[in-house]
Amino acid sequence: MKIISSVARILCLEIKSKKLSLCLSHSLRLSLIFLFLLPVTAWADQVDTLRPATDQLYANFFAYPGLNEFWEEIDEATSDGDGTYIYSSTVGADYGWIHNAFSTSSVIDSVRLVWNAKSTATSGTPSITLGRLQFQEGQWYSCTYGGGNGTANLTSSYVNYSKTWTVDPCNGSAWTVDGLNNAFCCWWVDNTNVGTAPTGRQNRMTQSYIVVYSHAGAASVKRRSGLVQDEENKGIAEGGMAR
Repeated sequence: MKIISSVARILCLEIKSKKLSLCLSHSLRLSLIFLFLLPVTAWADQVDTLRPATDQLYANFFAYPGLNEFWEEIDEATSDGDGTYIYSSTVGADYGWIHNAFSTSSVIDSVRLVWNAKSTATSGTPSITLGRLQFQEGQWYSCTYGGGNGTANLTSSYVNYSKTWTVDPCNGSAWTVDGLNNAFCCWWVDNTNVGTAPTGRQNRMTQSYIVVYSHAGAASVKRRSGLVQDEENKGIAEGGMAR
């Protein structure tokens, strides 16, 4: 700001006195603009997308075309529709994946899980449950903090269905890198309902990932402006999510 003020004073000395007030006013405007921009840089948010890297659990799920591991059918950056997917025709079928270790020095604000899914059912109400599971005492348990799981009714077209947590759903505490990387947890989908017809109908998932929202300061622009909530609401609107 000192540089801007110095330049403004030099320019003022070279013009007539009747224009001095105009020059000082221009200098003040430049200084105010500079001050306004500083917090934007300081509070810039970080957004990271993490994709499947390992199958953590699967029961009554299958992969198409079946030439790879399950996670490799749903890890693409851009959805390939019916090109590759995992599927099940069984109510209660489960699948869960984990990502590669994530590292950041920023503070994690929220984590959003996304599943891109559809159903081939022509009647009934096919649906899925999506959330986070934790392995304890030899069993997988659904994490219930921060709103727990999300549920969604599927359509005949692929749609993104999402669930966002502002706290770690496995313990209710603020998100940490260790909590996010917990090897005893996984990002999960469950076949809640497969509809009623035709025979062989399937719930299909072609893509899944998580989005990690974080910031470097004590309070993020996104949280202060309400955009984290807007992002979650957008997911609900697009996917018809019910809490």
